[in-house]
Amino acid sequence: MALQRSGYEVLTAVDGVEGLGVLKSKSVDLVILDAQMPNMDGLDMLRIMRQSPDLKALPVLMLTSLDDKQHIVRAAAIGLQGYILKTQFSLDKMLQRIERHIGPAKEEAKPLPAGVEEVWDTV
Repeated sequence: MALQRSGYEVLTAVDGVEGLGVLKSKSVDLVILDAQMPNMDGLDMLRIMRQSPDLKALPVLMLTSLDDKQHIVRAAAIGLQGYILKTQFSLDKMLQRIERHIGPAKEEAKPLPAGVEEVWDTV
């Protein structure tokens, strides 16, 4: 919702399997993965993406609560462009990283739906 509010078009998937399906059917500029997803974790999805000629160069950021240094090193070796810890999450920093890889949002920023603004301000 925060990325949509910032003007980015967002596609979602519940796990790596569905995510790969989305990537086969849609053209995307950047992927944000979680390390811990059901059915296929973020590292496995990243490995598969890096083996695909169409997805090999696609920028990938990982937004996760997993702060294991070995995991970070493995992800970087596979071709991850950025690792964002949920415990240190900042929307501004995430938007800066996204802009670094794909540029500013192509759409105008949108207001949140009615009733959501109050909840958003507490997050």
